[in-house]
Amino acid sequence: MKIVITLCTVFLTLTACQGPKQNSTQTISKVSKSAVEVTIADVDANRLNQAIQPYLDEKRLSGVVAMVAHEGKLIYTSEQGYADVQKLVPMQQNTLFRLASLTKPITSVATMILVDRGKLALDDQVSKYLPSFAKLKVYVDESTLEPLETPVTIRHLLMHTSGLGSGFLGNTPVDLMIRAHDFSKADASLEAFIDELATFPLVHQPGASFTYGFSTDVLARIIEVISGQSIEAFMKANIFDPLKMEDTFFSIPEAKKSRLGPAYTATGENLKEVVPAGHNPAKYGRGNSGLIATAPDYLRFAQMLLNGGTLEGVKILSAKTVELMHTDQLPKSIFPISIMGTPILNNGFGLGFAVVDGNPAEWQPSSEYSVSTMGNLPATSFYWLGAYNDSFWIDPTHDLIGVVMTQSIDVGKIAVFQDFYQALYKGIYGDGNKATFRTQEGSIRK
Repeated sequence: MKIVITLCTVFLTLTACQGPKQNSTQTISKVSKSAVEVTIADVDANRLNQAIQPYLDEKRLSGVVAMVAHEGKLIYTSEQGYADVQKLVPMQQNTLFRLASLTKPITSVATMILVDRGKLALDDQVSKYLPSFAKLKVYVDESTLEPLETPVTIRHLLMHTSGLGSGFLGNTPVDLMIRAHDFSKADASLEAFIDELATFPLVHQPGASFTYGFSTDVLARIIEVISGQSIEAFMKANIFDPLKMEDTFFSIPEAKKSRLGPAYTATGENLKEVVPAGHNPAKYGRGNSGLIATAPDYLRFAQMLLNGGTLEGVKILSAKTVELMHTDQLPKSIFPISIMGTPILNNGFGLGFAVVDGNPAEWQPSSEYSVSTMGNLPATSFYWLGAYNDSFWIDPTHDLIGVVMTQSIDVGKIAVFQDFYQALYKGIYGDGNKATFRTQEGSIRK
């Protein structure tokens, strides 16, 4: 089993690790100071590796790539296990991962780019851009649909309060209708899919509840309508190219397919391949899911957000917009948010991310894991995760970001990111709230 804990210098593109580079740390001036002065002095790499290793030993995961950065410097990176178990291809920093719902934060940023440019407003009605949404109604029972009390807006879509069903996660009558529907006619394009989706009623009145569903797909289609570009072309021109995210895409270049391993499920004794190597299940660019990326690429995206919308002098969003995105927008009346019926405790939701509420001094490790333990991140942190057990988080209080990437479809059953977070933050909160981990050589330049 391969474990890499040496740090490679991370240049502008966060390229694959080639081994340690001596005396070549590169940084530029910080954009902003941490909210709390914390000296990160000593990372216990062994503790973090051991948070991951049992999942590999017990054949619950094939492998993991994890990265943590503090104040723009990479303080921990590890590639453990295999990208392809049968072929014994080791995990590497340039291994590609299916992002699934980690696509949503990127789509949300793409939406807010248009807001920043004055092309879109948060309280714009969706029907302004998608006429098929003008006839939406709300499901009451098999024989009753009621009119909307308020139109669905861009803000509702970003907050997942639109009332759109999920089909794949929920069990409401609307979700069951969506699951039973033949969407084969909509396989050609995002436009066709969204038009078909608009024929279903809403699960609830807009703004009345948090329903994790197809809202971000609708945002992607609105981006296409406004920009005149496909969602992939818009993201590439406005996010991926400016941030030098050279390994992030919906359509995998043929030359890079060998870097995308299979996706697995744990069977109890071994791992079963459920998605073949080199294959992206997405038929076209979407907003909810479908992106492929490396861990270093996603770390660059996270660093841009932590910096308030810029990276290496390139501005993606205004600082005011980023702050709005990671400010809790949900009314307390609809707390807590839930995914797959599991409440995510101590969490609200901003414009594209879950936002952690509460006092970080009250954080305590938990011996029982579910999605709800993501709330154990420090207050003001924002984050999200995907169906292949990929996750990222941004902790403004400690100027800290991280990603944990896997290739497992057992979301909700695998707690590797929770174990990893808890191992990391025990170093901060376990000795009187003083951080004690070492900054190693390298940076993701601010």
